[in-house]
Amino acid sequence: MSTQQLFANNAYATLASGINGSVTSLTVTAGQGARFSSPTGVQFFMAVLFNSASGLYEVVKVTNRSTDTFTVVRAQENSTGLSWIAGDSFELRISMGTMQRFSQLDSDETVSGTKAFSASNTFSASNTFSVRNVFTVPQNFSEGLGPNYISTLGLVASVSSKALTTALKTRALANPTANAPIEIAFRNATLATGDYVISSLAAAASVVAPSGATLGFTASQEGYLYVYALDNAGTIELILTGSNRWDGGTVQSTTAISAAADSGSVLYSTTARTNVPIRYIGRIKIQTGAVAGEWDNAPTAITLSSDMRSSSNGLTATALATTDIWNGGDFCHVGGATVTMTIATPCVVTEAGHLRAANDPIRFATTGTLPTGLVVGTVYYVKTPVAGAYNVSATPGGAAINTSGTQSGTHTVAGNISSFGTASYIGTRKLVVFDAELMLVHSANLSLPGAVNLDVGVGDYIEVVADTTTQLDVINLTRSSGGSGLTVITSGSLSGAAVDITNIPQSYSALILEIIGLSHDRASISTPVSIVASTNNGVSYDTTLSHYPGFSVDQASGLVNNGAASLLFSNVAPAGGYSLDATVNISGYQSGPHASIMARYTYDTIVNTAQGNYIGGTGINALEIKVSLGAFDAGTYVLYGVR
Repeated sequence: MSTQQLFANNAYATLASGINGSVTSLTVTAGQGARFSSPTGVQFFMAVLFNSASGLYEVVKVTNRSTDTFTVVRAQENSTGLSWIAGDSFELRISMGTMQRFSQLDSDETVSGTKAFSASNTFSASNTFSVRNVFTVPQNFSEGLGPNYISTLGLVASVSSKALTTALKTRALANPTANAPIEIAFRNATLATGDYVISSLAAAASVVAPSGATLGFTASQEGYLYVYALDNAGTIELILTGSNRWDGGTVQSTTAISAAADSGSVLYSTTARTNVPIRYIGRIKIQTGAVAGEWDNAPTAITLSSDMRSSSNGLTATALATTDIWNGGDFCHVGGATVTMTIATPCVVTEAGHLRAANDPIRFATTGTLPTGLVVGTVYYVKTPVAGAYNVSATPGGAAINTSGTQSGTHTVAGNISSFGTASYIGTRKLVVFDAELMLVHSANLSLPGAVNLDVGVGDYIEVVADTTTQLDVINLTRSSGGSGLTVITSGSLSGAAVDITNIPQSYSALILEIIGLSHDRASISTPVSIVASTNNGVSYDTTLSHYPGFSVDQASGLVNNGAASLLFSNVAPAGGYSLDATVNISGYQSGPHASIMARYTYDTIVNTAQGNYIGGTGINALEIKVSLGAFDAGTYVLYGVR
């Protein structure tokens, strides 16, 4: 139990009557008791009984005073309980024990030992705590905390009258107070200022999703709502949203929450705020009622500062129209499905409800080991798919893989299309995405139903390829953190023998170059089309042999490596006037050597892939699209920067 020692200036008295060596009460001369403090509860002060003639003394602990009568604990600090007579002295003195109770700096200017800080304390300079210290109430550390600081944080969510209330609490799940505030560090509200501020909350704070506010949820849907804090000029307020992809490294604007708050990708707060710093707090797992917007069910899980990258409703897409690509977010991947596999010739993979087609690329993961013949993370291709099962091959159209040995654990397959739901898949697009890698699949008879739920993965993004009758359109690709996940750097038409794209910023994680409807005026000749890179902003382009992967497309033999210098693809607009649609992904382009290049291109209903590394001296800041003979007569391009 904590105690508090009291002090008083010039507190002295004489005994009104004698006492023996064991009594626990003494009385001083009338009126002299007022010179001393009056301890209550855990308070006390130390005093000394002494006789100046004999030199005898006794240290006592005073725990209570009533006028001139004191309650004492005798024989303290190695002293002996003695008998005292009227007129002996009773004084408040600094004793050895009193001094030893104070923290002291050792020879290294360090406070040593286990210390308990039981009240509000301010540490305003450089302090080193080298052993365990106990802080039983919030402390105000004005320096050295860093931009990730959060103090005494809790989260409570409850439903009532079909409304959902989310409240910020202390760790004890109580409302914060002046003596027990919540403190959160935020980035500076001025974007050009690179420091942080610590804001305090000393009163109740909550945000209410009223009945009627769906926040992007459909009826009877289970998923996550995400809670953020905002800094309104030093006042902490709460945000509720259906998306967890908001960037706390910049400022954001919020919308006032109301019964019309129906978007899953908007930040909602009690009062609309403009360009304020935000901070992720946690998430709430909840299922809506039978009517969308009616919050009938209590949350089943509340998590503080969880890993935000994976959830059942991290991103939501609307139904895809003919010219749409994706309207939910570019940083995502399809969640993996659990599969079983046989040890047989050939191996049979069982996946309930799969919608895979022959030659779909897939990749396996496991909590244990895969059978011999299959390797975790390797890309395989679906072979002979039937309802609920398929074989796999090492190459598109290749021989089915045989398995042997033993297996253990739970196996999953990346690219689980069945996670979209049970709606009919009718359309012209299909997607498969692995980790941070593009996987485009050409297929018919597939579209996405409304309210699609996808798992979120940092650094992942999707791209969808259309069939030959539908133009590939990524203009509507957005990320749920507000604003575009793909920023259009530049765009234009393809004309002449070459098109230069210069002044490419070095501020994105990757580049995506989209080419639409490319054709050239040499319709009777298979003319190579290539992309070359520059690290000096187009003054010269690198054509060094082996700096690029060289691939050639031949209708008879398919995709072959021609070893040509500086060709990402060639012969892609063959005789007959076919046009080319292509997407080239370049990652790591800022770092120069070994930038990863991945090209997808479609002609004559065939989808091809080229992969390799660009090996340059510095970062890429210019690209050139060129035709080796003649000139372009149609086509457009768009260069995107991936955040």
